[in-house]
Amino acid sequence: MIQSNRSPIVAACVLVASIILGGCGSGVFVGADPAPPRQPRQPADPATRGADRPDGWSITLPSRKEEPWAGQWDRQTAETLEVHPARYERIDAPILTIPLSVSGLENPDANKEDPRFWNRRYRDVTTEGFSVLDPVMERALEMGFREVWFWGFSGMHDRRDSLSYEVMPWFHLDAHTPVMKQTWPDFVEKWKGRGLRFGLWLGGIAAPNFGSTLEPKHRWITRADFEFVGETIARADDAGFDAVGLDAFSWILAKRDRPEWAKWKMTNDTGQRQPGIAMDLLEYLHQRPDTRDVRLYTETRAPYGPFLAEAPTWFLMSSRNNPKPGKPTVEQLEPPKIEDVVNPGHEIVGMISINGWTLDEYREARRKLDAWGYRTAVNINVLYEVGLMP
Repeated sequence: MIQSNRSPIVAACVLVASIILGGCGSGVFVGADPAPPRQPRQPADPATRGADRPDGWSITLPSRKEEPWAGQWDRQTAETLEVHPARYERIDAPILTIPLSVSGLENPDANKEDPRFWNRRYRDVTTEGFSVLDPVMERALEMGFREVWFWGFSGMHDRRDSLSYEVMPWFHLDAHTPVMKQTWPDFVEKWKGRGLRFGLWLGGIAAPNFGSTLEPKHRWITRADFEFVGETIARADDAGFDAVGLDAFSWILAKRDRPEWAKWKMTNDTGQRQPGIAMDLLEYLHQRPDTRDVRLYTETRAPYGPFLAEAPTWFLMSSRNNPKPGKPTVEQLEPPKIEDVVNPGHEIVGMISINGWTLDEYREARRKLDAWGYRTAVNINVLYEVGLMP
């Protein structure tokens, strides 16, 4: 019997979800190294200021009106700078990301016979199960990856309104075929036994899907929805995922929150703002008994200060041949000098993504990310593109 911190009602729901998945909860998945424990909160206070700084030391932060809209700005001295140590232990192992389903623009072969837009490279997963990915996992281990994340794990949801067009898939398994549900638990157990950890990219955290993949119902998040988000992440944990990425977390800050440093209007197109909701959500998930051991990641690149102290963050890189706004190229990437000072022990993941990469540019990006203390993630499509994945 798997020990659980859930209430009897919640535990029953988890049991049903486990049956649907075709296996037991996360207690059966062993072999991969567990995530390091979180550290107690260390609020910024005078005791953290001035430590190991020479006389006259100062740092110039972005202005109050510049990205990333952090809680400190302009020139700070050793006495005035607030330091927020990371509450987690940094992980350095590189991450491989796999888009199990992709949008129509990225999957031109998809048609009405494949409304979920399953990735054409792995489309046999729907008929043969997850063992189709065994060669990919083997190659990932050979290349030094110790963590594999899935994008679009649930399959693409139907697009019925403006929000459903904007956000990535939530964690609903009603579009998984019977063989996918049956083979997933054994697949996870096998590869965790080989030393891999698994991550889930949870789409649209600012506008969750309160329906299903086949019947989506998206709306903007409020505090009343924290329990729904928590139950979703608990189910992901029971399915064997060790980490969860909160897609478009920055939307919560920009659309739902009203941080003390941002003079944004109290209302916008999403309705009345809820000041502090972004940090409250992270704290809720980190304190909830059935989600506090899941490693959470925010996206896109949360501001230095309290948010980076609370959870690691994630950003995407683009290639020289296909540069994208907000996704730096190798030349545009800069070292995290501010975060190194404000958030000692931080973890920032830089994902080599998009397309247009050459092998030399890929290797240059890996070298730069490693040298500057970022954690590297690689979209598997880039590995196919540069010839490193058969």
